[in-house]
Amino acid sequence: MIELTETEIAQYYRVRVPGLRKVQGQVRGPCPVHGGKDLNFSLEPETGRSYCHSQCGRGFDVFSLEMELSACDFVAAKASVYEIVGRPKDDWQDREIVATYDYRDADGNLIYQVVRKTPGADGRKRFLQRRPEPGGKWKWGLGKVKPLPFRLPEMLAANVVGICEGEKDCLNLIRAGWVATCNNGGAGNFHPELVSYFAAKHVAIFPDNDEAGRKHAEAVAGLLASVAASVKVVEMPDLPLKGDVSDFLASGKTGLDLRQLWRDAEEWTPDWEFVSEVPHENDKYMRTFAQCVREAGGFDGFWKSVEVEGIPTPFPNLTARLKGLRPGEVYVIGARTGQGKTSLALQFAGTAIANRVPPLLFSMEMGHRDAFQRMAGIEARADLTRYAWLRKHHPTSLDAKDMERDLRQATEKFSRVPFYVTTKTGVTPEFLIQESKRMKERAGVGLVIVDHMQLMGASGRVKGDYEKFTAISRATKEIAVELNVPLILVSQVSRNNAVDKRTELEMSDLRGSGAIEEDAAGIMLLYYDAEDFSQAKNDPKRMAAGPIRTWLKLAKNRFGAAGTYEELWHMKAITRFDQASEANHE
Repeated sequence: MIELTETEIAQYYRVRVPGLRKVQGQVRGPCPVHGGKDLNFSLEPETGRSYCHSQCGRGFDVFSLEMELSACDFVAAKASVYEIVGRPKDDWQDREIVATYDYRDADGNLIYQVVRKTPGADGRKRFLQRRPEPGGKWKWGLGKVKPLPFRLPEMLAANVVGICEGEKDCLNLIRAGWVATCNNGGAGNFHPELVSYFAAKHVAIFPDNDEAGRKHAEAVAGLLASVAASVKVVEMPDLPLKGDVSDFLASGKTGLDLRQLWRDAEEWTPDWEFVSEVPHENDKYMRTFAQCVREAGGFDGFWKSVEVEGIPTPFPNLTARLKGLRPGEVYVIGARTGQGKTSLALQFAGTAIANRVPPLLFSMEMGHRDAFQRMAGIEARADLTRYAWLRKHHPTSLDAKDMERDLRQATEKFSRVPFYVTTKTGVTPEFLIQESKRMKERAGVGLVIVDHMQLMGASGRVKGDYEKFTAISRATKEIAVELNVPLILVSQVSRNNAVDKRTELEMSDLRGSGAIEEDAAGIMLLYYDAEDFSQAKNDPKRMAAGPIRTWLKLAKNRFGAAGTYEELWHMKAITRFDQASEANHE
């Protein structure tokens, strides 16, 4: 592991969380992630581990906290932490190292290391081995070095030893009060040379919950059965597919729970079999009636969804009709080019932020700064074009000062909340899924926005737009369901309505409408009022700055009435939409 001293840990938190103080024997302070004010953020000074007991509801180590606060990847976070605590910079070849695990001989001498690096482009973990050389240098690979068990000195002194599949699991098991070990290389790499170290030990094997993990556990048990005092393969209940002992402990269980499972387990023999089946990867989509009621917390929780809305929209009437943006559902905003679909999507993001829901925006048209400036301008109701002109020509004017004050307040407001924008171009359905999952795990993202569908790239060999848009639509549905978040998909419309000389949009006008109509829970179509737009064209000033009457048509609504309309004003100068009145055009 990358270990920091207590002095380094104290220095880091002194800089990043200056409000920490001792309260009844605990170190607590306001959470720096969600900008809290109460003492809901706790710290373990010895390890650097911290936990937000409030809005975030999750824990961090020093490096993951820095990634969160700086919205950066591990390499940049590591460099930032090193600068804060006064460590020298890593050599370039060590920048991607996430953790190192020392393998020592019986006398405690370092023989080799397992090095974990940041995931590759395919998202897979990367593990390498290296051995020390004179002068503090390293030689990659093991060469002729014989493999050793992890944490060998501690293991040799113990009577009961737990075996995990990886070093991280071992360390978590050790923190839970066990003596634990593993082999380098993961599943399938427990070499016969390791067997002698387990002579006369009572061995508890904790398998990963997949086929590879179970085969590995049985292979290890078969090798050790002839030399160990006893060997038991310990099944951990309620683990998800690919779950491990770290997941078991993270669910609130303890090392004592594991000891009881070990005591109750049958000793391994060649005829021994697992009691439970490995979950199928599709089980996450499957529920029985009883399971659904149980997961909801009983009858009241099960039926609460009838009355409780999802994330509010910017418009109360629309929120009431949709029952909010519900987790696991896809919502579409469709409009012609230049009629404000991106601005409307940003208003949805702003409303989510106001309700403490972190959004993730895939922005394929605007850069990071443009997106953030547009958000701040919408919040401040500021004409950014005019603001730029005033700053250049009349920076001390009252108008410039007022606008600066409002923009500063909006900038500070959004700087205190998590809002993530990625500007990768040519996003494929696979990247969309992988990145959304990564940010859900890392940052607790609660709303995903894709702007816009037609700028996404295709995956593999697709034959035309129909296959491309079908793949995109299916990917967005997968994200919404697996991450249990609402997803907003921004889409252009075809020119059919222009050819037909009509202003009002229909679902069939969406490009790739077939798949979208099936997957979306709500489809919103944005278009200008024909009469008002015609009048605005005769007034260049209003045409440029607005307002222009606009209709937001709820063309599909899985949870209520469809075919309803929201009357909005497009305030073009400030790139936002305001609700015209509480009355509706239906």
